[in-house]
Amino acid sequence: MSDYEQMEMDLRTEHQVTFQARVQDAIEMRKNQLDREMASVTNRHQGYGIAAQNWAAVQAMAKTCANDMKDFLGILPSDDGRAVDVSTALADDLAKLAYMVIGAAASASRISAELYSQYALTSPERTPVEEYLEADGEDEEDETESEDASAESEEHGWQRSFEKARAKAEAAKRTENEQSDDEEE
Repeated sequence: MSDYEQMEMDLRTEHQVTFQARVQDAIEMRKNQLDREMASVTNRHQGYGIAAQNWAAVQAMAKTCANDMKDFLGILPSDDGRAVDVSTALADDLAKLAYMVIGAAASASRISAELYSQYALTSPERTPVEEYLEADGEDEEDETESEDASAESEEHGWQRSFEKARAKAEAAKRTENEQSDDEEE
């Protein structure tokens, strides 16, 4: 039974796969632009505000598209000339909606990444992955304590970097608290 592997069939066409990849590329490109254009997200409240602003814009444009569809339905009994105008307006508004949705997705991705990095640096709690890797590292140390120490230091180098970043963030927080205490006095 250990040889059994659950397989998943991808029934999308090549064009659908390519299109999805291009949408992901567009989101990543917009996220990189936002990184250069905007200040970083400092807390979850600011992140929510940005996300809410994007969501409101998306909903407003979706309402415009819904109105275009109502107009399209309303002109069905009339001539084709009017249908061309309404369908063109619908296409334009849907393209604007797609642009806004991609921007909102990029913004949400950026907010998530920045809040996670802040959480990871300032959280006193260890994530389950960190605990697992730490426990796994301790088991390896017990088994191969006298073996190749350089390989072990490379394997756990990211943990030391993470600990240094956490210590730096804690020191900055202490300094900020001390400065605010001095200002209050």
